[in-house]
Amino acid sequence: MTEVDRAALALDSSAAAVIEASLGLDRGILASADDTERMVRAVENFEAVAAVAQEDSSLTPLLAGQWRLVYSSSLDDQGGAFRKVVGQLGQYVGRSLEAEITSLLLIVPAARSALQLGEVSQTIGGDGVLTMEEEISLRSRVPWPLPKAPECLVSIMSDIRDINASGQLCLTLSSVKLRVLTFPAVTLPIASMRKSLPPLYTQRPGQLESGSGRLRVSALSRTVRVMRSGAGDFRVFVRKPEGTPANKAEQLDAAALGNLALARKQAEEKRESEKEELSQKLRLAAATAVALAEEKEDLERTLRQNEEAAAKAATAAAVELQEATRLAEAKVAAVQAVAAAELAEERNRAEEKMAEAAMAAKAQKEQMLAEHTKAITEVEMRAAADVTAAQRELDLAKARAEESTAAAREAFAVEKRVLTQKIVDAEEKVDKAKQAALAAIGNL
Repeated sequence: MTEVDRAALALDSSAAAVIEASLGLDRGILASADDTERMVRAVENFEAVAAVAQEDSSLTPLLAGQWRLVYSSSLDDQGGAFRKVVGQLGQYVGRSLEAEITSLLLIVPAARSALQLGEVSQTIGGDGVLTMEEEISLRSRVPWPLPKAPECLVSIMSDIRDINASGQLCLTLSSVKLRVLTFPAVTLPIASMRKSLPPLYTQRPGQLESGSGRLRVSALSRTVRVMRSGAGDFRVFVRKPEGTPANKAEQLDAAALGNLALARKQAEEKRESEKEELSQKLRLAAATAVALAEEKEDLERTLRQNEEAAAKAATAAAVELQEATRLAEAKVAAVQAVAAAELAEERNRAEEKMAEAAMAAKAQKEQMLAEHTKAITEVEMRAAADVTAAQRELDLAKARAEESTAAAREAFAVEKRVLTQKIVDAEEKVDKAKQAALAAIGNL
């Protein structure tokens, strides 16, 4: 969605909120304090997104057309500064209607007056000079079962001379007409009426543009228009669809408006109840989320502790394995050293015996040199026998040394297998601890 689409959606939504807030209030006559506050908020929100920042040429097409009043903040004003300004108009229509008609001319009627306010509409248009015609329907309140009193229409025609960038209108009052049923309309003398106005409104002749007489279009859309006066009150108009009938039979009577206001109040109470129920559900969901977060934190803490314990066990097993391997290697080296020393000693003894035998044989040979060959042969045979015996003893010594070495190697292999089995057992314990931790996480 583009920025333009979002802005259009916000404008339509705020305009719809203004119309919804005005439903069942009979232009504000039936509004309670809560209704008034809700309407003010809706209008302020609408003004925030639909503020007027255009001048004559671009604002005129948006203003042109037929508009219907749906809310006026001054309908509950029983005093008001305007009453003093327009009180002089009573001399033209009769003192008995002065309080009603003069207040209605500026849309400040009393809710409990003897006159019933009908439709209030505005028509803005014209060729050349832009005009604004405001038509107000009045009817005297008649008790049942008497027939309805005749309808009186008050038509106020003004020329719009200027519209500045902030939406402020400079109006020139051109005519005021009264019409009852089919009788000819009565036009009030505008010149005399202007002379009767206080100096505040005659600084520039014919124009209501000072103090509380200043009118401004504060917000405008295709369907809703908000106007504010210098006195601080505001009026909300809704554009009439093309071809809307002008008969007043379409207006809701007071009973229907009261029923609509009651239905609106009941809907508001239902919304508040649903809002409270939703708030309770949200609080419960928040508490559940907090409990789940705490439980998750406990499980994560347990997992970290298990992982730390497994890491420590693996480290201890590795250290134990290294120490056992070092001791086994030291034992093997010691056995090999002892076997080598024994073998060297046996070899030395055999060599010494061989040397002694050779020397004895040599000596005997030298002594018996003079003897006959038979004696020499016997001596040589005995020497050979001694050499053979010595060689046999040497072979036996070598065999015993090799058997000792083999036994030492076998003992080392057995001890190494035992240490290897311990390592395998330690690794299985580490795997089981990790699997248990992962199973605990999976159960979450």
